[in-house]
Amino acid sequence: MAVRVSLSKEKDKRTGNTYCYVVLRRKVGSKWGKSKKRCDLPKRSQRSFKTDLEALARTLDNDLSLNKDHDQTTLRDLDRIDENWISLLESAGLLRNYSRDEDDLIEYLEQYRQELTTRCSRNEIGEQHRKKVDHHLERLISFCRQKKVVSFDDFKIPFVKEWRDHCLGLREPATIQKEFSYLRSCIQDAVEQSLLSFNPVASKQVKVEVDKSSIEDRRERIPVEDLAKVEDWFEQHREDSPVRNGYGVWFALTRWTGCRMTEALLLKWSMIDWEKCIITMPAPKTAKRGIDRRKMPLYEELLPVLRREYERQGSPVDGYVVVNVLKLDSCSDRTGINGSKSNGGKTMLTFVKLAGVTPWRKIFQSQRQSRENELLQSAQYRPEAIHSFIGHSRDTYLSSYFTLDDNDFLPLNGPRNGPRIHRQEAPKGDLSSNHKKKTPRFPVNREVSDVSRDDLITPQGLETTQLFQLFLEFLNSTDQGTDQEQA
Repeated sequence: MAVRVSLSKEKDKRTGNTYCYVVLRRKVGSKWGKSKKRCDLPKRSQRSFKTDLEALARTLDNDLSLNKDHDQTTLRDLDRIDENWISLLESAGLLRNYSRDEDDLIEYLEQYRQELTTRCSRNEIGEQHRKKVDHHLERLISFCRQKKVVSFDDFKIPFVKEWRDHCLGLREPATIQKEFSYLRSCIQDAVEQSLLSFNPVASKQVKVEVDKSSIEDRRERIPVEDLAKVEDWFEQHREDSPVRNGYGVWFALTRWTGCRMTEALLLKWSMIDWEKCIITMPAPKTAKRGIDRRKMPLYEELLPVLRREYERQGSPVDGYVVVNVLKLDSCSDRTGINGSKSNGGKTMLTFVKLAGVTPWRKIFQSQRQSRENELLQSAQYRPEAIHSFIGHSRDTYLSSYFTLDDNDFLPLNGPRNGPRIHRQEAPKGDLSSNHKKKTPRFPVNREVSDVSRDDLITPQGLETTQLFQLFLEFLNSTDQGTDQEQA
C-alpha cells in the first residue's frame, strides 16, 4: 500500500501538553513522504476519522495512478472535510487542481427552495407550509451573504447562534422555535447528502428556549364593555359608510363567532342557513387535515347585523359577506394576508383606538380567546360543541386559550348558604373490608332537644383542650337528664 495514515501523540516543548497528530505517509518511487496535522477532534472520534481519511487518501492515490478524474462520491467526501485536512492531502501530493465550491451553502438553500415549490405543486406539502419555510430560508440567505458565510465550512454552531439571536430580536421565541424546526430538517438533508459532517442546528447549544411559565401572560380576555363600545362605534356611522358596512360586519363576525380573520373574509351568503340558524364557516387552516369547514350557530347578537347587510347587498344568492375591506376581489387575496401586519389589522387597530378603548395585544386572536371563554362561562352549549365552533381541540384551549376573570369565581347556581363544615383528613393505613366502624355509645332512643346540628360542627380556631372540655360538659348534661328520667 502506497498510502498510510496513523495517529501519534507528541508533546509540545513550549507548553508541555500532549496533542494528537494525524500522520499521512505516501510512497513516491522508493521514498516515503510524511505530512502531519494536529487533530483536535474528541478522543472517541479520532479513530473513525483516521479510518475515513485513510480510505479517502487511497482513493485519491488510485485516481492519480490511473490518471482519471475524481467521481462524485470522492468530491462529496472532499467537500465535507475541513480545510486543514485538504491542505494535508495537498501537501502529500494527493490533490491537483482541486478547488472547493465557495458558494455551496447558498446554492444548496436555493435548490431546496425550488424543491419545496415542486413538492407543493405535487400536493405533497401545503401552500402555507411552503411559504413559511421559503420565507425563513430567504431571510437566512440574505443573512449569510451579509455575514459572508456562503460555504458549508463556515456554517457552524457559532454562526447558527448568531442567526438565532438575530431572529429572537425580531419575533417571539415560539415562532423562532417553529422556524428552526424547518431549518433543522433542511440542514439534515444536507447531512444525508454528505455535504456536512453534522447538523449544527440540531445542537443543544442553539436550542430556542420558550418560557412556558409566561403562557398566561400571552392570554388576554377582552372586557365585554370594551367590545360593546367598539361595536357601538361602528353602528354610529351612516348606513352607506364602508366603515360600518365593511369593517363593522367584519368585526361583528370575529367578535360573535370567534372565527379567524381569514375565515370571516371567506364566508359567503350561501354558507348561511337562515331557517336553521346555522353558519358553515370555511376553515382554510385545518383544510390540510381534511377539515375544510365547520358548523356553528347563528347567534342572536349577530343575526340583525347579517340581516341588514344581506338586504343592503340586494339579497344575493352567492358572494362574500364581508365587502369594502382591503379592496379584496378574489379568494387568493383573501387567504394570503396576515392580520397582524396587513393593512386590515392596522386599520382595525385604529378603529379600536377611535372608539376610546385601550387596544388589546392581538386584534383578532384576543377576540377568539374572549369569545370561547365567554361561551363556556354562559353554559349555553356543551363544552365539546363550543370547541368545535371555535375550531380546535380541548387540549389547545387549555394550553393557549383558557383564562380566568372575576365571574369565574362565582358559583353557577348562586352563592352557597349555610355553615362551612371542616372535616378532618381520613386516617392513613389499611382500610380493608373487615374494618368496622365504632358505634356511638349514646342510647339510640335518646332525644337531645337542646343541641342542634350546627352546635355539633367543630368551631374554627378552638384548641384541642377546649374541644375536650365542651365534650365533657355535653356528656354530663346528658347523664343528668338520664338520671332524672329513671327517678
